[in-house]
Amino acid sequence: MDTSELLPVFDRRVAEYRLQWLRCRQSPDEEAVHDLRVAIRRLLALVDLLRSRAFGLRAGKLRRSLKRQLAGLSELRDNQVMQARVQSLLPQWPAGMPLLLALREQERRLLRQARETLAGDDARRLRKQLGKLRRRLAGWAGNCRDALGMAMTEAHHALLQRRCMLPAGPVDEALLDGLHRERIAWKRLRYAAEILRELDPTSMPQATLDHLRAQQSLLGAIQDARVFIAALQAARV
Repeated sequence: MDTSELLPVFDRRVAEYRLQWLRCRQSPDEEAVHDLRVAIRRLLALVDLLRSRAFGLRAGKLRRSLKRQLAGLSELRDNQVMQARVQSLLPQWPAGMPLLLALREQERRLLRQARETLAGDDARRLRKQLGKLRRRLAGWAGNCRDALGMAMTEAHHALLQRRCMLPAGPVDEALLDGLHRERIAWKRLRYAAEILRELDPTSMPQATLDHLRAQQSLLGAIQDARVFIAALQAARV
């Protein structure tokens, strides 16, 4: 397997990212922000694979640009998720209205920040960086299947290093921080596995991808609850 089979995957990731970027710039609602963040993470997973020891392609500036964009949308995403949750609880929990109003006020500020994050200068810079990485990939000489296998092994090793043991007693902030890092590792492994399956469907059973997605979702629900509790405590609701 040579790079000619990996280039279409790269192009699809970039096309999906650009589509969601445009959509989010036009209307940064909860769904658009979520879909753009997913597109950024999927593109980042591919960039991380290409930066791994297996490929050794330079893409540090591109990775930092994508991470900066992802971070710029993180707080807005949390706010919008909490708004939806509080809205659904209001019929049984009318005391939550002050929190909802505070979240809506905060959202206005975060939307301004999101538009700055998605500004034209950053978009042009990212376009150039993506073009450079594609040219490096096109000129890379090696066996893609072997390199992808090595990169998957690295991602799996990183996950094993971040696995947390859940205690029988109370959960503290240090453990929650560890679970958050573990969730990121599961996410990276899942996206890497999707790339491998996209290239060769026989290389990765669907059941394995479903397991990776389930683990990521479970840890994501824990992190969402953590953010929601912090918002309740801050609002003294």
